Amino acid sequence: MTDPRPRRAAEPGTWEDVDQEESELDAVFHRVVAWALLIGGQLLTVATIVVVAWSRYTRDIWGRTPLDDEGFTTAELPNIAMVLLFCFGMALPFIVLPVGSTALAFRDGDRLTVRTVLGRRTVDLTTARLWRATFPGRGPNTELVVVRSRWRWVILTASESWDDTDFQILGELNNDPERSGWHGELRLYIRGWILLALVVMLIFAVLGVGWAIMGIS
Repeated sequence: MTDPRPRRAAEPGTWEDVDQEESELDAVFHRVVAWALLIGGQLLTVATIVVVAWSRYTRDIWGRTPLDDEGFTTAELPNIAMVLLFCFGMALPFIVLPVGSTALAFRDGDRLTVRTVLGRRTVDLTTARLWRATFPGRGPNTELVVVRSRWRWVILTASESWDDTDFQILGELNNDPERSGWHGELRLYIRGWILLALVVMLIFAVLGVGWAIMGIS
């Protein structure tokens, strides 16, 4: 038998429920992006080494291909190697240094663990000191915080694409006055521009080393 009593319509969810669902979806998206960048850094390293080494090994073959109007080889392999070297030079600090996204960091009491390209790094926050910088950009700015505790250190990065732009995972350490006021923000941007200039110089250095390895004069 069917129940003769009328059924009540389901009560609509509150705005708090909607915001919580959106926050959970954003967190999943941020973790996916961070994992993609992490794995991409590992694959980029392997691909660059393999292609550059193969270009060196086959130098006598592609060295006989004609040159373009600007004097560069028209062979595909060394050109692919140059693209990989450029990307590798741009990503090198994030590969060899203990850099990780806040989306892949977790905290256990006073211990902060960050997933990096080369594995996990853990620091003790009880004696930690912070150093901040902001990378300028036309889109979402990328912020980084160097967390140093005695001889251990990690670099946390965050943007609107990676989650936790306020570095809430650092807790009370995040209340430092370094970024307060316009002068504090300006100081972080100046540091970011300096780091960006160093990255550009690093790219040229990586390209130069790659050219030398492949025998390109």
